[in-house]
Amino acid sequence: EYEVIKKENTEILYVKDENGNDYLIRKIWGFSDGRNVYIKSADMYFRLEKFNHNFYTFAAKKISTTLAFRPGDILGTLALGMIVGQSAWGTSGKKYNSKFFLKRYQLDLETGELN
Repeated sequence: EYEVIKKENTEILYVKDENGNDYLIRKIWGFSDGRNVYIKSADMYFRLEKFNHNFYTFAAKKISTTLAFRPGDILGTLALGMIVGQSAWGTSGKKYNSKFFLKRYQLDLETGELN
């Protein structure tokens, strides 16, 4: 049993042990929900898909975070391929905008790297 919890700019995986205790798992490459496989990149989990003899994903390798100046700013942007915006409130009470730069990557089956 596991649960993926979405936080400000990250997704966190918790696994339950046989006693029902939750444990945070940080060093993980990916996981399966029984139907799909998800791999970790830029502290988020992205679905891996098979096409012919290769595996691909639309994933982010980096996240850009900036302090939002006005609460009414537009948070989502779509330009130059796919740039997905998200807003998050930081622990300091300030509002931040984060952009995930999504791109199609092929999984290198020997190294586990996204190219």
